[in-house]
Amino acid sequence: MIAPGFGGRTTFSGEGLPTEAGEARAWAYDATAVATADAARRVAEAFGVSGEPRAEWGQWVVGPNDGTAPTVTVSGDGLGNVWFHDPTRDPGMCGAAPDAGTSDGTTSDGSAAVGTPEPAVEPGLAPSVPAPAAPEAAAPEPADPSVCDAGSTPTGDAAVAAARALVERVGVDVSGYELTVLEDSGLPGLVQVQAAQVVDGTQTGAAWSVGLVGDGVQSASGPLASLVELGTYDVVSAAEAVDRLNDPRFGASFGGVMPLARAAGAEDLAAESAVGIMPVEPERTEPTVPPVPAPGSPIAWPVQRVTLVDARLGVTLLTAPDGAAVLVPAWELTDADDQTWSVVAVAEEQLDLSPVG
Repeated sequence: MIAPGFGGRTTFSGEGLPTEAGEARAWAYDATAVATADAARRVAEAFGVSGEPRAEWGQWVVGPNDGTAPTVTVSGDGLGNVWFHDPTRDPGMCGAAPDAGTSDGTTSDGSAAVGTPEPAVEPGLAPSVPAPAAPEAAAPEPADPSVCDAGSTPTGDAAVAAARALVERVGVDVSGYELTVLEDSGLPGLVQVQAAQVVDGTQTGAAWSVGLVGDGVQSASGPLASLVELGTYDVVSAAEAVDRLNDPRFGASFGGVMPLARAAGAEDLAAESAVGIMPVEPERTEPTVPPVPAPGSPIAWPVQRVTLVDARLGVTLLTAPDGAAVLVPAWELTDADDQTWSVVAVAEEQLDLSPVG
């Protein structure tokens, strides 16, 4: 079957783009020193998680897996990614428990409890008296009262300072990161801070995300691996990069390398996470049936034609087949509507195009 998808029938041309080739630097991420038991122990101490590291599924884990206490995981991937979560700092725990109903099958306000069956009465027998209902369980409250005090969560510069201190405590230098705050996360008291790594004026795609609740941290994730230089590589010109977008070996990657002038991405990440938190009102439109093509009419095969008018050389994060993570030169190409596409800029002579396997 022909697989449909955006970019599959898009052609690119350039207008006024530079034709000079050049050189640019590349980097690799080194996670060998961080994907260890000692590093996992150090990270766990920074997050206040007790316990000894244990190897599970190719990663180091500290803390329980049953959701009763904070847990830290250090992955063995190319970025040495860290995940931290504290289930005891969930603002969703705040508030009263749902009304479970009284012994007579009604809720406290007198309405029928959902799912309450009518008592069964056999002919000739008096109806049985239902057993008293168990007392309603109170909603579990967090041990730290600040979790339920939305006003106690730091915002603005204070949130940035808290996130910066946390990430630096686990051993990451955030001087080369761009930090942004999203205060409207969809949950009262939850403030998200995004720290995006920037190299040569371009966000690399590696980032830390920190969720603050009350006077503590509910969640955090990001890479521990350090950057090591790979030297300079020959790069194709911007005009040749346009030709690469038409080459199926390179493909068209819409969006691509994010320029530094654009948002750090925290708003987009939070908007995606909020979809699962806040209900979405459906659009009240009736279904319509598409028109039936006339016999002998041309078959629709739309082709998008894009003219690229501006170019910027940056970097992009790639994962090699063996799992290694590298930052390589990449062209960011922009059309007149400010839509961007990116493509690897390294000259073909310095690319290993061997098939995997």
